[in-house]
Amino acid sequence: MESTAYFCFNKASNKNIDLVLLTFRDAFGGRKARKKKRKVRKISCTHIEGFDLASIGFSVPSDLDSRRVDYFLQLARENEPIHSQVTTNAYFDQRFMAKLALGLSHVLFDRDVKGSKYSQELRKGLWYGPDKQVPKIRGISTFSESNSYFKQHLGVDYGVTISVVCVNDKVGIVLNVGRTIAFAVMCAELTELSAAHIAQIGEGFSLVLIDPLQRSVMLTVPELIAHNSRTVIHPELSHIEKIVHRRMAYFQNL
Repeated sequence: MESTAYFCFNKASNKNIDLVLLTFRDAFGGRKARKKKRKVRKISCTHIEGFDLASIGFSVPSDLDSRRVDYFLQLARENEPIHSQVTTNAYFDQRFMAKLALGLSHVLFDRDVKGSKYSQELRKGLWYGPDKQVPKIRGISTFSESNSYFKQHLGVDYGVTISVVCVNDKVGIVLNVGRTIAFAVMCAELTELSAAHIAQIGEGFSLVLIDPLQRSVMLTVPELIAHNSRTVIHPELSHIEKIVHRRMAYFQNL
């Protein structure tokens, strides 16, 4: 189904017009959008002279688009808030937790966990619905109040972090999106793993993904915790943080 995105320039847009236009283009027609095969029409609410917006993917507004643009601009002139309501399923993350646990356990442990009782519960989680029995998946959901430690110590402000750790004879995966979203899910019993796979986990490891920079950093969980607590600074993360802070300072002054 095709969607429509409406864009308005503001005073700050004049600082770097190329950045504004390309950011909007990439949000609805860049690499991520193409990967997800999203179809989004882009409509400018601001009249532009001397530049062809169609060259970066904008569409010619229809009569309905024009009426909507007039409505948006009228609300902006009157400084009227636009109210909306979003309904969220409290267990929205369960399917993704099961999918992540299954995928990583297959990549990391291969045949060790294939066909195990717990992997069968994870598969149930992929197809769980209100009319089905709740799968026995162990973990901490996104909305849990007990994941504050994960947010603080296993996340970074500028990327996504996936950590693999051993806790009480279980192998767990912790996913952090920045330091605001985090969940943990068990992916295997430690007793099911070979000595080689147990050694591979070691004291736990983390993969930090920085999508805007197209970079990743692999380090141990103790190294990540030490870096976040500023006890021992990780040189590669420190270098990335300097780049991020420069970019944040730029955008704060727009």
